[in-house]
Amino acid sequence: MNRKKREIQQRHRHSPAMERERERKAAIERAIEQYEADKLVRDRTAAEMHARRVRWPKLLEAVHKAEHKYGSITLTPIDSAEIRAIHELIGVEAEPDGPAVTEMQRTYYRVYKSMPNQRVAAKALGIGRQILQDAIVAVEENGGLGK
Repeated sequence: MNRKKREIQQRHRHSPAMERERERKAAIERAIEQYEADKLVRDRTAAEMHARRVRWPKLLEAVHKAEHKYGSITLTPIDSAEIRAIHELIGVEAEPDGPAVTEMQRTYYRVYKSMPNQRVAAKALGIGRQILQDAIVAVEENGGLGK
């Protein structure tokens, strides 16, 4: 009796109707996931649009101020308060004083500090001395490695 019951359950589990049911449930889950993903995009887009609507009048005001004071936005000095306000509104960050330091340059610098001189360090790294010197200058101009 038990064996017969198991066979019936197994046939039922692998029946075309059950396959369709599983596919339907999987499709519903995929649709829900897609809806959630789309909702996140819609929410982010709505937040971005709101930020633009808030920022746009302020940006226009800053540009008009610069044009009124200097005659043209192109004639406005780059270090003026109006240009700084515009940069702040559009999210422009100031350029770093020294050259940007890459992760490879940091690695080269660490190896250089652990070696007796530049020639030995360049040879150990398999790079030219000029590349090593550029890395040293970049790291030291940016205040070292900083821990």
